[in-house]
Amino acid sequence: MRLWMLLPVLAVACGDKDQSIEDNDDDDSDETIVDTLECETDSDCDGSEICETSECVPGDRNNSVDEAETLLPDDESGGYFINPSGDEDYFSYTSDGGEFIRIAITSPDESKSDVDVYDTYLTLRNPDLRVIAEVDNYPTGAALSSADSILYAYLAEAGTYTLVVEDNGTYVGESAYGDNRYEYSIEISTWSNHTEEDDAADDPGLDIDMESANSYYAIGVALEEEGDSDFVALDLPYDNNRFYVYGQLDVLDGVNPRVQLHTEDESTLMDVSPLSGGALGYYPSTQGGDYILELSDEDGDGGDSEWFFVFLLQDGGDSASPVEVEDNSLAILATPLETSESSNSSGTFTISNALGFADPYKGKDGYEIDEDWYSITAFDDGYLVACLSSSYYGSAITPTIALIDPDGSTVIEEVTGSEDEYPTAVIENAEVSSGSTYYIKVTNPEDATGSPMEWYEFTLYVADFSIGSYGCPP
Repeated sequence: MRLWMLLPVLAVACGDKDQSIEDNDDDDSDETIVDTLECETDSDCDGSEICETSECVPGDRNNSVDEAETLLPDDESGGYFINPSGDEDYFSYTSDGGEFIRIAITSPDESKSDVDVYDTYLTLRNPDLRVIAEVDNYPTGAALSSADSILYAYLAEAGTYTLVVEDNGTYVGESAYGDNRYEYSIEISTWSNHTEEDDAADDPGLDIDMESANSYYAIGVALEEEGDSDFVALDLPYDNNRFYVYGQLDVLDGVNPRVQLHTEDESTLMDVSPLSGGALGYYPSTQGGDYILELSDEDGDGGDSEWFFVFLLQDGGDSASPVEVEDNSLAILATPLETSESSNSSGTFTISNALGFADPYKGKDGYEIDEDWYSITAFDDGYLVACLSSSYYGSAITPTIALIDPDGSTVIEEVTGSEDEYPTAVIENAEVSSGSTYYIKVTNPEDATGSPMEWYEFTLYVADFSIGSYGCPP
């Protein structure tokens, strides 16, 4: 008798792929195995993943110089991700040399709204892979609403440059972020606002019409020869306008930008150097008209590596502090300070601002020292802070500031200004009595001549509590 044995059909799991054994009516046919694969190529995966051994895993294909993805000028490329944590994305850009560029990293709005810890860091390397520029937010250190990272640079030599995009935490060696929501786009474009050779003070190589307030105007500078100065013509539309020149946080070693602001009649309003490490040049009150910006290296250096960017900004019309009224050389002639009242969780306080200039008069033995007096009445028993700025931002003077008691003769506190420090001088938490009028006396240096570059500005606070933190001009 022939025995028939019935064998069960088994389903077998192999690895992470499902396999099935299909029946075939043809006894002479072999059994056929059909694989259901998760992916065959990267395009089968989400944009933040790649296909590895038929599985979609977090990652991308531009993780080294050799794998760098090529960027073309004025062509925005998107759909990139910082994923997984610690991911570094490499891009390449080929330049003919002598080119100013701008690189912007932006994220989709939905990506920004999901998680607020995403913060890209951008590094640019020259053809020898030496770092020539890097940035976290904006080159001045300011945060932007329109982009994650913006970098400006000058590509002096021809060749292929390398860009690296990573999370800021990866760069600084702290907690690094990365996931399938950390999406960004990158765009590299040529930058036309830069100085040109051969230029001169009476023939600037660049004209800038600063039509907008509270917007940065970026200007590229390349000092090709030793002793070179470049010139930019500025049209400023506003009166009584605060004007700022910001430097880059990071410039190449040995580059020490010097920035001067001149009027059309060649009077100098500002002279700041080195404008690097996030330094700021400032003039407290420009009037509408034409100006000349002079850009150089404080040591007179020049060459391929002598390049930098400056970033111009203005507040707009009537933003300047109230100007002293001369003659205010005595207590009885003191300029009354305008006050605005405010409050916080600690109590009530008033704020006053003043702008002054050295205005010595010519005596028989030469210029006499200019003293400027201001008056303030305390609204309550409390404390007074006076914070003065000048030479740190490009003024030619470093004044002394003093608090004088109500009789106008006794010095309560006097502080000599420090030329290289911010703020220049501070009187901090001097006690004042309700209803009493006090005087601030600013003494300008003996060698002051009355030039428009000899200015100072101070902010004064009176509060019914001890003042722990406060702002100083600008």
